[in-house]
Amino acid sequence: MSNDDTQMQENTPKILVVDDELINRSMLRKFLASRAEILEAEDGYQALELASSETDLVLLDLMMEGIDGIEVCRRLKERPDTKEVPVIFISAVNDPKVKAQGLEAGGMDFVDKPFDRNELLSRINIHLTLRNQAIEIKKYTQELEELVEKRTRQLQESEKKYRTLFETSKSAMLLVDTESGLLTMANKEFCDLIGYTRQEVENSLHFLNFVHPDDHERARKYFDTSRQDAGTAPAEFEIKGLTREEKKLHLYYKVAAIPEWNSLVISIFDLTDKRRVEEELRQRTFYNSLTGLPNSELFKNRLKKSIQTRQEDQGYFFAVIFIDLDRFKLVNDSLGHQKGDELISLMAKRLERGVKKRDTVAHFGGDDFGLLIEAEDLPEAALRAEKIKDQFVEPFEIAGNEIYTTCSMGIVVSSQDYSEPEEIFRDADTALHRAKSTGPGNYVVFDPQMHAQVSDLLQLETELRKAIQQKEFVLYYQPIYNLADLRITGFEALIRWIHPEKGMVPPNVFIPIAEETELINPLGEWILDTACRQARKWNKGGRELTMNINLSGVQFKDKNLINVLENTFRKNSISPLHINLELTESVVMGDAEESINTLNKIKKLGARLSIDDFGTGYSSLNYLQKFPIDNLKIDRSFINTMETQSGQELVRAILAMTQSLGIKAVAEGIETWEQVKLLQELNCNLGQGYHFSKPLDEESADALLQEHNTDSPAMQEKEPS
Repeated sequence: MSNDDTQMQENTPKILVVDDELINRSMLRKFLASRAEILEAEDGYQALELASSETDLVLLDLMMEGIDGIEVCRRLKERPDTKEVPVIFISAVNDPKVKAQGLEAGGMDFVDKPFDRNELLSRINIHLTLRNQAIEIKKYTQELEELVEKRTRQLQESEKKYRTLFETSKSAMLLVDTESGLLTMANKEFCDLIGYTRQEVENSLHFLNFVHPDDHERARKYFDTSRQDAGTAPAEFEIKGLTREEKKLHLYYKVAAIPEWNSLVISIFDLTDKRRVEEELRQRTFYNSLTGLPNSELFKNRLKKSIQTRQEDQGYFFAVIFIDLDRFKLVNDSLGHQKGDELISLMAKRLERGVKKRDTVAHFGGDDFGLLIEAEDLPEAALRAEKIKDQFVEPFEIAGNEIYTTCSMGIVVSSQDYSEPEEIFRDADTALHRAKSTGPGNYVVFDPQMHAQVSDLLQLETELRKAIQQKEFVLYYQPIYNLADLRITGFEALIRWIHPEKGMVPPNVFIPIAEETELINPLGEWILDTACRQARKWNKGGRELTMNINLSGVQFKDKNLINVLENTFRKNSISPLHINLELTESVVMGDAEESINTLNKIKKLGARLSIDDFGTGYSSLNYLQKFPIDNLKIDRSFINTMETQSGQELVRAILAMTQSLGIKAVAEGIETWEQVKLLQELNCNLGQGYHFSKPLDEESADALLQEHNTDSPAMQEKEPS
């Protein structure tokens, strides 16, 4: 006889079998007759009549005449006498949505028809065990409450009686001193549960030793509350426990205060198996079995929340991308369905690696995937689609075969017009089909308004190309000051686009487009040439001004960068020592080792190097020491917080780091005289910002230099007008 059989015969359970098919009831009765007392119901109404508090388990058919299984389950859970009776659905229906409805109605588990006997028996044993535990919880809760009510009378012989109760209890119990937090008494069941001996536990170990680190803070707060006012602390709750072997447990605590002892008595019930079964069921209901990704049901749930957020906050933007593998049928037909499944699994992993934590990648089935992303605007959503396309450039390797494939995508962007996930699903599917009709590897944006924005960007790209040809750009110059004596040491060159119709176009509008289309290379060469020519002009009179020039990530990665720099310096007869090239920390940290190589080549030319916007990216101090840089520019966001103590300390720490590295610090975005004085006190080397001067055209910069030549302080140590 198996262990399962022995377990079920110790206490003969009562199982109610509900099925409108006689043959199904007969099969279950014959299978379970030797293991349980079987009651049979041929429909939902009879099931509701037969079910009672004496029933230990209900095996319930999902689809029946009259009222279906989900409604029967819902009514059972509404009745006080049957609400705790576990219900296992037995059905041939394998629809995740239907299963989700069953769980919402109160069902505990699903078994597919035709059922596997071993699987069914295992599920029945688990839920009967959990049922018995629930009955035990109720029983010992009542005993504990009676014990607490009589605690005054029992005080004289309480330790002996508690010890007896602890020893005879089938549940784990312990006593905790509210002053020290030590365990003063523990029974065998508790020691067996957590893996310690009683001698190791009692009056030696703190109660937090048996709480999982995830719940330490919660347990500590509960303990403090119980010590201060036991009446306000919950009498029962669930918490994560920890064994000696650091195994995580899901435990149910029933707590009562014993003021006379300054103690808490706790009954503990192990819910680990129950939570494991629930998690397995959740996985089967909301996740794809092949890829482990969320399925369409979970995707819709998250999409619904995004829609609600969008309706409440018009500044919130999200997009849905439907993804379909091109020519997947060809792979299935040529390599077989098993290899096709391998391809789908590899595709899922690539998609998952390419998304952000807050995004959702879902597998709807077959080769259909969905992506729910948060984005700033439509161009970002389109850029994400481009990155997905890039993930398919490299082949998939399956069974020694390199498989090259592409994907088609349909994109829907959020708007106030959407109120239900199904509406977005419909439009994304329409866009996907249209994308597939245009050929493999394409994507289509459904929303016509967003399509108009894409058209505007394309138009701006066209105008940008013309602007480069027609030289519609000018450079403005913002002075950089030595904060010790307030002399001008140089300028930062900043590009401006003077559009013939739109006027001045901000750099943050056209620079991203220039980088994406690689127009930044010819534009960057023009900036380099113009800024070097201006630096030579200003330094002719004996000045030693430095010209700071920004390099984009695209320029920095260009293999021809060193030649461009060398030729530009030579063409303009400018010493590289007067040129300071600025790079953002995100650019140099993209590929740190390759960046070091390129930076060293630039240093060999004689030019200076600065890390711009420091603190906004993810610089590694280890790499920062290896970078051959001269200056570190502190981002304006840190300077703006210097009026606070924490802001000052943060800037102080950055300055200490630059001093230890032997490089100069440049404060960006200085707007007040108070900031200047604070930076002087902190020994910051250089600074720039609107307090000194806004970016100036060439003529205004010339005038500023005439007014503040480098032989005398530009400003006295008082607040400038």
